[in-house]
Amino acid sequence: MNQLTELFGMASIQARFEATKNFIDARMKPHRSVCDHLLQMTSYFHEAKNHGAVIDQTTHVSLILNSLTLAFLPFTSNYVMNKLELDFYELINNLQTFENLIGGPQKGGAKAPNFGTANGTAKAERESQKENASIAMKRATGNPNGLSFSQRNKLQLLKLGLLS
Repeated sequence: MNQLTELFGMASIQARFEATKNFIDARMKPHRSVCDHLLQMTSYFHEAKNHGAVIDQTTHVSLILNSLTLAFLPFTSNYVMNKLELDFYELINNLQTFENLIGGPQKGGAKAPNFGTANGTAKAERESQKENASIAMKRATGNPNGLSFSQRNKLQLLKLGLLS
């Protein structure tokens, strides 16, 4: 009888390991809704619990936040920076609300934000934005040449022959 218990105990340890490995390795797919992903994570948590794993609420939340796509990075950053402490169900509601705000996976939301690539597209985009802002400022101030106030004064003095 003891041998059977030891055998079943080993099987339970292996099953618990596999169950915990499932939710640790779980990653949300970009086209998948957060609701579906959270249901899958919940099933992993229950499976691990059924095999004897003990997981506290904070660990549940951490594992879920780490499994989300990059589209949820603002949500995760806000959660960590503001030291929020939501229970599992509040987290689910907040994640669903955030997904709706970013457009959801059906509308092409839930895409990774553009952090740039190796070819420097983000840098080029920033330079373009700076140039557009500079052009708008020139138009607003009536300064089409892009000269500063002192440069314009020097130019006028040169034109009048007062400065050589």
